[in-house]
Amino acid sequence: PENETSIRFKVMPVSSSRALAGSGPALSPIQIGQKLVEMHKNGTLALGNYEVQEVSYSQPNPQKSKSKKGERRFVVEGRLCVERLLSSTLSVESLLVQEGKESEVQSWSDRDVPVYVLPKSEICQLVGFDFHRGFLACAYRPPKMKIAALNWSEALRPVALAALGVSENENLGSMFRTAAALGVQDILLDKQSADPFARRTVRVSMGNVFKLRIYFLDHPADQLRWMTAQLGVRTIVTTLATDSTPISDLSFDDRPIVLVMGNEARGVDLEVASNASDQTHIPMELGTDSLNVGVATGICLHSIVSRL
Repeated sequence: PENETSIRFKVMPVSSSRALAGSGPALSPIQIGQKLVEMHKNGTLALGNYEVQEVSYSQPNPQKSKSKKGERRFVVEGRLCVERLLSSTLSVESLLVQEGKESEVQSWSDRDVPVYVLPKSEICQLVGFDFHRGFLACAYRPPKMKIAALNWSEALRPVALAALGVSENENLGSMFRTAAALGVQDILLDKQSADPFARRTVRVSMGNVFKLRIYFLDHPADQLRWMTAQLGVRTIVTTLATDSTPISDLSFDDRPIVLVMGNEARGVDLEVASNASDQTHIPMELGTDSLNVGVATGICLHSIVSRL
């Protein structure tokens, strides 16, 4: 039954295998306690958005989604990530909670969000794998922001992180988590970047992606060059070239900074690198010639923000 408390969650138990399997005729709204729960709307399953259906945020591919409408949504897994989503400004469509855990969400938010409750076995059937985290949420992706919207006066620190061509969800999520920890809120991505709202990216970021402002570069080389020429931004590109400046030897002034990290295998695009204000590298010992891009991001960001 609906929990009558001061918060605005609507707890809606759902117990129809037909609703999960999609068999049989479309269900009419069903009576649960005092609440009518509409299981189908225009023939679409109310919980169908929780099925695994990843799409690229930078380059949406309708072939990977059950519908074009599904591209606007993303799914968040796990208690911490769902809590951080609810604390963000993003629009949340619904929560899906394992039976027996529904009372735990009551203190998380005062949002007017429907909460659907299912046994663990039916959640696993719905999402397509052995889900044991207990909590999911379906939310709407924010509008894509252009780089012209970046306002340095709103930044906690005058530093932005550009993750260009970082195509692995794990790496991008790790970079988000590190950036948030160091107070870097503005993130620049390009068309080759992984989806910032993919389940794995969000999970690895520990939900910190919801604390960040994400901008998209259609033409990174041109747009970074414009930021330098017109806005006085300093672009610092990481490279393996030993004739570049060691990160610890960089000095800083009052210019805002964009730290540019590239694809782990290919590095930063040559045109982007050649137009940068600075090229820098991390000195390494014992014959080590490279680092994971997430680790390298942490070292470089810490070196910069700790000296501003």
